[in-house]
Amino acid sequence: MNIDKLLEEFKTYKINVEGKAEDSMNLYIKNIKKFCEDMNIKDYETLISTKSQTIKDWLSILAEKENSAVTRNNKLSAIKQIFCFLEDEKEVEIDRKINKIKNAKTKQKETKYLDERQMEELLAITTNQRTKSAIAILNNTGVRFSELIQITCTDIERGFATIVGKGNKERTVFFTHQTIAICRNFINGKRKRIVEKYNLDTDLLFLSDYGNIMKAQNFINSLKYYAERTGIYWSNEMSPHKLRHSCITKALNDGVPIQVVRDMVGHASMQTTNRYSHSKDDEIRKAMLREDYNEE
Repeated sequence: MNIDKLLEEFKTYKINVEGKAEDSMNLYIKNIKKFCEDMNIKDYETLISTKSQTIKDWLSILAEKENSAVTRNNKLSAIKQIFCFLEDEKEVEIDRKINKIKNAKTKQKETKYLDERQMEELLAITTNQRTKSAIAILNNTGVRFSELIQITCTDIERGFATIVGKGNKERTVFFTHQTIAICRNFINGKRKRIVEKYNLDTDLLFLSDYGNIMKAQNFINSLKYYAERTGIYWSNEMSPHKLRHSCITKALNDGVPIQVVRDMVGHASMQTTNRYSHSKDDEIRKAMLREDYNEE
């Protein structure tokens, strides 16, 4: 085994099994190769025996070269992923301290949400049917967790649900065909086995393994697990609200009128909704240079 062969297997596994995008994997490979180059790691045996301190030393070098905290965190994520692959798929004993290396603190609080590609990758890698269904609904509708657990199997079949949100206000949310298909797999699979095992008579969608209503912390733990496997460097901060945030941001970026988004997610005012509007650097550049924009 050599490093190039390992990286080829790593890329193939991530794309074919975990559903990672090829562009994302190409960036991972680039970062891993740069790490090996900078730290003079030239063969497979040297790589698998790498200690956490070597990675920390590399991060210090990157900081000295004025790589931003966000850039260093992204590169660290790639390194952690290859060592997870070595441990989980190649059954190699690695330095467990590698996964405990902390991310660099950013100068200002970083707004964390998933873009469309990251959300697709998260759904693709999630194998737990209940967790996958919850992610799909949160991404589709932007509901709060307290609203999510109100949804029933009947709601999924008819394509919409009327839920009670903050201030005891009712609103209706609608499900995409993809969300319905994902939830049906859960209903006819894992959920059906739970209902039969405990002889339950309930229409609530999100039941725990013991037949109770799904608890927030259990879902969060599962969500963090799959977020880490997706390669999201802030996976330890993942929560239902981050998925709600992502849904709102995507709707605003897609041009949905802010007043519609407000009503869609149950905000009391447009001022609250506007907090979720984030312009990307590339979009700002285009606006300033008038690229792809029609000047009036």
